[in-house]
Amino acid sequence: MTATAEGVFSPGLRLVTIGLLVSVGIVAFDGLGVTTALPAIASDLGGMTTYGWAVSALMLASVAGTVIAGFLADRHNPRGPYLAGFGIFAAGLTVSGLATGWALFLLGRVIQGFGVGAILSMAYVFIGRVYPPELQSRALALLSGAWTVPALVGPLAASVLTEVASWRVLFLALIPIVGVTMIMTTRGLPELGSSMDAPPTGVRQRLAYSVLLAASAAVLLFGLEQRGGVAGAGLTIVGLVGMFLGLRHVLPAGTLRLAPGVPSGIATRAVLSLAFFGIEVFLPLAMTQMRGASLFSAGLTLAAGALVWVAGSMAQSRHEQRTGSHTRRGDSIIGLVTLSLGIGIIATTLFVPALPIGVATLGWAIGGFGMGMAYNATTTETFAQTEPAAIGAMSGTIQMAQTLATALIAGIGTAMIAATRSVDGSPDVGVAAILSLTGMLALAAIPVALRISARCTRPAKAA
Repeated sequence: MTATAEGVFSPGLRLVTIGLLVSVGIVAFDGLGVTTALPAIASDLGGMTTYGWAVSALMLASVAGTVIAGFLADRHNPRGPYLAGFGIFAAGLTVSGLATGWALFLLGRVIQGFGVGAILSMAYVFIGRVYPPELQSRALALLSGAWTVPALVGPLAASVLTEVASWRVLFLALIPIVGVTMIMTTRGLPELGSSMDAPPTGVRQRLAYSVLLAASAAVLLFGLEQRGGVAGAGLTIVGLVGMFLGLRHVLPAGTLRLAPGVPSGIATRAVLSLAFFGIEVFLPLAMTQMRGASLFSAGLTLAAGALVWVAGSMAQSRHEQRTGSHTRRGDSIIGLVTLSLGIGIIATTLFVPALPIGVATLGWAIGGFGMGMAYNATTTETFAQTEPAAIGAMSGTIQMAQTLATALIAGIGTAMIAATRSVDGSPDVGVAAILSLTGMLALAAIPVALRISARCTRPAKAA
């Protein structure tokens, strides 16, 4: 029986499928586990003043890793960047897991980020080049589902391991799994050569501007942390100019001015990420330092948000199936308002000691449900506005926008906390600023999301 007839777990594809699923699962567990354990890691290594860089460093490096690995895969062979990505990721895990100081830990996160970008981008390349067309949608669905289990289990497992053993286990225990996964996947891969004789026009330029974008974002965040002064202002301006130039060349025309259709879809994805992940990154810190909650409680809260995100996505999908695609606009609004409500409940719980901390978990569950609805509705509508031949490129662009937004909000939140931290070290004022900013962003996304389904526009082409 052929691989096509048997599916993605047929003998010819089984090792590749399992390897790709585990690859994504490892990356997801690493990201979510570190977010949960970050208060303990930063406290242990003296990194509270630059807390968010543990997320920003990985995310910005992954942007560069994604575009570099994709370029090398097209020019040579995707097996090479994939193996290199695993090797780099394992090296980063080792550096962070054995770090004796915060600077060394962040260096490990940068190294991990390059590996993460290569692994994830090559996973999609393999689906496009190894699986027959009739199985690619199924493989993509499985790859998306590979985030679900780590999202539910990762925060809880990370909190238990950190409190019972050490946060270092979160990094070091993944290294042998990385090695087994790398061997498993590559053994099942057929021989793959270059997909092109020469890069198409603009590929090298896009690569350069993508790297410029990541580097400029890092400069901007570093400038914001200088708390004023000529040096801080200069770095901030340089970072903003570099980001503007990079975004102009890597995003579809009209994105920066929120043009109707796909440009607004990409902008909505970025604003959604700013709102949701801005809370997710700092919620464990706020719960443990402001209300004395345990890491397990923080992990339970993040897991609840992930669980109901899935539920919100399913609810939106079923609603659309019953009533038609015209419901996406309304679902987007409901989702964004619900996300804002969840943020409001979290803020109230953190600053009203009479309320049990469990109310924050309920608040993030409500916010996660809203995120699931808005995320699903706006993303589906964005793809509906995209030409079929450009969907692959558009998917990468949307993912890059989300990654960049997450890195930015983590860095901006860190700068807010550092600038407003009280004499006793309390992050209360900074957390309040982050909550206010993310709540406003969730509401600000509503008019942008409504511009996605501008039926008068033509389907977008790849940038």
